[in-house]
Amino acid sequence: MGPARNRRRYVFGALVGLGAVVLGMASDGTAATAGTVAAPALAWSAPELIDNQPPYATGIESAGVSCPSRSLCVAVDAYGNVVTSTDPTGRARAWTVARAVDPGATLTGISCPSRSLCVAVDTAGNVITSTDPTGGARAWTATRIDPGADLTAVSCPSRSLCVAVGASGQLLTSTNPSRGAGGWSVARIDAGRALNGVSCRARGLCVAVDGSGRVVTSTRPAAGAGAWRSARVDANPLSAVSCAPRALCVAVDDAGSVVTSTRPTGGARAWSITYIDPSAGVTDVACPSRSFCVAVGDAGMEVTSTNPPGGQAAWGYTAQVGLLGPTFVSCPERSFCMVASAGGDIASSTNPRGSNKAWKSIFIAADSSLTALSCRSSTACVALDNAGNVLTSTDPTGGPGAWAVAAGVDRGSRAGTAGGISCPSVSLCVAVDDEGNVLTSTDPTGDKRAWQIAKFDAKNVALTPDVSCPSVSLCVAVDGGGNVVTSTDPTGGTRAWKIADVGGMQDVAAPSVVRCPSISLCVAVDQNGNVITSTDPTGGAHAWKVTNVDGEFGFLTSLSCPSASLCVAFDWSGNVLTSTDPAGGKHAWRVTHVYRPIRVDGSLVGPNAVSCASASLCVAVGWFGELWTSTDPTGGAKTWSHADADGRRRLDAVSCPSVSLCLAVDEAGNVVLGISI
Repeated sequence: MGPARNRRRYVFGALVGLGAVVLGMASDGTAATAGTVAAPALAWSAPELIDNQPPYATGIESAGVSCPSRSLCVAVDAYGNVVTSTDPTGRARAWTVARAVDPGATLTGISCPSRSLCVAVDTAGNVITSTDPTGGARAWTATRIDPGADLTAVSCPSRSLCVAVGASGQLLTSTNPSRGAGGWSVARIDAGRALNGVSCRARGLCVAVDGSGRVVTSTRPAAGAGAWRSARVDANPLSAVSCAPRALCVAVDDAGSVVTSTRPTGGARAWSITYIDPSAGVTDVACPSRSFCVAVGDAGMEVTSTNPPGGQAAWGYTAQVGLLGPTFVSCPERSFCMVASAGGDIASSTNPRGSNKAWKSIFIAADSSLTALSCRSSTACVALDNAGNVLTSTDPTGGPGAWAVAAGVDRGSRAGTAGGISCPSVSLCVAVDDEGNVLTSTDPTGDKRAWQIAKFDAKNVALTPDVSCPSVSLCVAVDGGGNVVTSTDPTGGTRAWKIADVGGMQDVAAPSVVRCPSISLCVAVDQNGNVITSTDPTGGAHAWKVTNVDGEFGFLTSLSCPSASLCVAFDWSGNVLTSTDPAGGKHAWRVTHVYRPIRVDGSLVGPNAVSCASASLCVAVGWFGELWTSTDPTGGAKTWSHADADGRRRLDAVSCPSVSLCLAVDEAGNVVLGISI
């Protein structure tokens, strides 16, 4: 075991239970030149424990990480576990721990060339492979390739090439890594020295580093020991290496240096040493491209560069990543990196799915609470407040001056405009209030005179009204009193609206939310866990079907249906209900617990508390400023992540006109923006 390996083991021993798996988003700075700081530091959030299970009381020592894409990351730990996630920024619940090998054999490295192949190595000479990395323990197969070998690292640039190295100079290669023992060959390329890292490009170049400051290179890595050449490039033990897809390899050492080459097979003179932090060891490096590298090391050090060969000034240094001693880093692309350390924590970066930093507030309504919001597109948003005002914008992210207020549109309601709003086009918006009124406008950005008020609910039992208009020729409202109110001419006044009593149907309690993704499908939810659907919304009470999907007392409070093949609802018990066939009956709905209510009365309460831009993005907002986001809403609890966007202020509604823009409104008159989700 070489000096570098000893140092790494010491770091692990000191940090068991404190290290972390970390997620980050790299900043796309401009290309740096020598003499300039290369790139802003990655923004890392606080760590969160993900690898902790009985009998261990603290996090478990991580030993490697590989992310073939931003939608799959796989880490390995010192107790034979693999920890996987298809939503790496999704916080702890998005990660699954599975035992891959006996804990007596410590996993030391992993490489995933694709979502359908991962290869890990351990200290007992095993290669552990999976073609279904998220499939649990049974999806992993351990094969003894070199008995007694202390394997330290593995690199698989493609499904047809894997190279592993060991602590005594071993080299294991395969062109069919999942074949079993017969698919691997064993050679010795660096006798007596500990090979600590290896990196291979898809076209055949492999570079390994050892504890004596040597690099060992080959352009024919599977051709045996004779195809490898060794060169001494550093006086210090080298701990890791990363080769970008084209013309760049970067190694790091335990004295705080990076060692770079644009001609890695050119011998010792082709490599240059740059001291980036002489006070701390650098333990790993990842270069997703020749113009971006991330190095991590002792004491939470993280260093980035957009010009890695550019010398010391081309590397930007940050003293803290948010945890102690990061030891492994994986960057499948320059906008996504993940670091694994000697513990079981996870921290995500500054994007709306996992952090509050990418959300900002704009104050637009004084002395009022914004209660409803509809954004037809990123250039057409309409909000309502509890003072009877309508607020509109064609540039909703443009600040307070970009919002216009039509004051006093609805002075007749008990608490102002406390209902819902739907804008099927830029030339029609329809709102309902808690006095049974409908407010319509064919010029929503106009002043007060552009809005007309009519009585749409003569029964006047509009406790929690809501409305959905899939087209300009159909609007469907629910009044909270068990009625569905429909119109094929929403601007036609009171006579254009028809009432159907669905509340008299068995076990139906006050539908308070309705969504119509098309003119031939409407979906409503109530306070008894029922979903009420119709494929003929104007057909009267008997055209609506009631299905209990959330227990007798499942208080369903919010609903979004971006299409006829996806509906997402939340209840007061912390459950999300999803369906790809909303009218398909009870078995077509899936109930998954995703959050714990902050108060006993729940925290997602408004009909507009969830919005799905598409099947690849849903955002929910809560009573205490919370955000829940998912890029796979039907994928279960692990696909939902939580963040606090607005302090302690109640978020009443959210609207996502696209996957790159979401807007929420709060009780203090703010619009809260989430961009590039």
